[in-house]
Amino acid sequence: MVNEQLKYYFKTGKFKHVEFGFTREKLIELLGETSWKFPFVDDDKFPTIIKFDRIEFYFTDTSLYGIMYQPITLGVDKGNLRCNYHRMTRKTTIETVIQFLVKNNINFEEKPAYWDDEVRLLLTEGNVWLCFDCQKKKGHFVLHKTESFIGIVSYWEREHNRLLEKNRLSVL
Repeated sequence: MVNEQLKYYFKTGKFKHVEFGFTREKLIELLGETSWKFPFVDDDKFPTIIKFDRIEFYFTDTSLYGIMYQPITLGVDKGNLRCNYHRMTRKTTIETVIQFLVKNNINFEEKPAYWDDEVRLLLTEGNVWLCFDCQKKKGHFVLHKTESFIGIVSYWEREHNRLLEKNRLSVL
C-alpha cells in the first residue's frame, strides 16, 4: 500500500511517494491499475487524467504535472493508494480548513476571487490552491477542490493575476 496525506500535500505541493515528472507507467506501477483513465480529447493517444479514489493525476504527453483532490465520493478504484483526507469532504467549511492549516503549521494566504463573490481561495506554502464555494447556502463556503500544477499557471492563479492587472490598469 502507498500511504499519503493531504496534510503533506498542502505543505509541499506534492505527495510523499508520487512525484511530479512520473510517467503514466510509473504511477500505475506504484498505485496499480484503475478503470478511471480520461483523455482530454477523444482522439488523445494516452489518458490525460488518471484517477485513484478522490485524487486526479494530470499528465502532459510524457509526465505528471498536476494533482487535484476532489472531495466527492465516486465509485473510483483506490488501487494501492491509501490517502488520509483528514475528514475533509465537500461539506468541510473554510473555517475548519483554516483551523487545520494553522494547527499543522501550514502557511497559507487567502487570495481574492475578484470574479465571483461566492468563491474563496487559499494558497498554501506548497502552492496548493484550496477552492471553496457556496454550493447550497450563500455565504457558507465549503471545500470544492484542491489543486497543484507545475510548469503551468493554474486556472485560479491565472484569473487572480488577470484581474489584478485589469484593476491596476483601470486605476491608471
